[in-house]
Amino acid sequence: MVGPDDVEQSKLVILATLDKNEKEYSRGEIVIKEKLIRPVEITPQIVFWNGEPVYTTIDIETKNVGDGENNGPQVGCGTNLIIRTDIEDEINRIAFPKKVYDMAKEHTGIFVFDISLYVTDDGIYFGEFCSNRFGYDSLFTEMTMAHGPSEYFEKIMALQSPVEHFRYGVAIRAFNLKVNEEQEIQYDNWKPLWLYDAMLKDGKMVSVGEDWDLAVATGRGNSILEAVENGYNNYNRLIFREKYCRTKEDFLADYPTSIMRRYEETKGVYFKE
Repeated sequence: MVGPDDVEQSKLVILATLDKNEKEYSRGEIVIKEKLIRPVEITPQIVFWNGEPVYTTIDIETKNVGDGENNGPQVGCGTNLIIRTDIEDEINRIAFPKKVYDMAKEHTGIFVFDISLYVTDDGIYFGEFCSNRFGYDSLFTEMTMAHGPSEYFEKIMALQSPVEHFRYGVAIRAFNLKVNEEQEIQYDNWKPLWLYDAMLKDGKMVSVGEDWDLAVATGRGNSILEAVENGYNNYNRLIFREKYCRTKEDFLADYPTSIMRRYEETKGVYFKE
C-alpha cells in the first residue's frame, strides 16, 4: 500500500483500509513499514523447464514515457536493462526461496517467476511478484540475447542458458505519437525489432491500435555501453514518422531512479559484476 507523503494522513488511510477489509487481512499476516525513501528497485527473474532451473537474469526498467525521474504517464516499460546472473548469486537466493522451486516442479514446460526487490541501506523489501509470465519487454530482450526466438526456446528445452553468449541486453520501447491512424512502418532487419500494434496491409506493414505501443527495439553486448549502442542503432533503423522513445542519454544518465544508478548501487553486492 502506498499512502500520501503526509504522515498523519497516511496513518488515517491505513487504519481506514484495515478496518474496511478486516476479513481479507485477517486471513494472513500484515507488514506495515515506514515509507521507503528512494529505494533501489531491481527485478530478478528465474526460468525453469519441467521443474529444472535453467537461467536467471535481473531486469532494471523505467516506467514513464519521458526522460528523467517520474516524467510523464506510466507505461509497461520505457527502457530496460537485462543482466545475466548466476543462479548461485546472492540476489537469487534472496528472491527465489524453496517455495518457488516447489511451484516450478508442479508445472510442465516453461515456468517463470519474477519479483521486484527494493534495496535500501537497512535491507531488502519485497514488492510485486508474478508467476508464469515474463516481464514487460524482457522476453524480447532475452530472445535477442539468444540470437532469436528459435534459439531461445530450443536452449531452454535443452536445459541450457539461452543468454550465455551475452551478459547484457537492452530494450527501447518505440511509442506511436499519433494513434488511430495507419502509417507505414519500415525496417531493414526485423530480427531485433518486435512489433506491438501493427498489421500487414496491401503488402505493407502499418500501425494500428489506440495506444502508444508501436514496437520494441532491442540490443545486446558484453558491456552495457555495447548493448545500449546496439539497441539504439536498431531503433534508429526503424522508419516511422511519429515514433518517439526515451533517449540514449537518459538510459546512461545518473539520477536516483535511473537504470545506471540502480545497476551501480547493486552490482558486486548482490550479483557479480
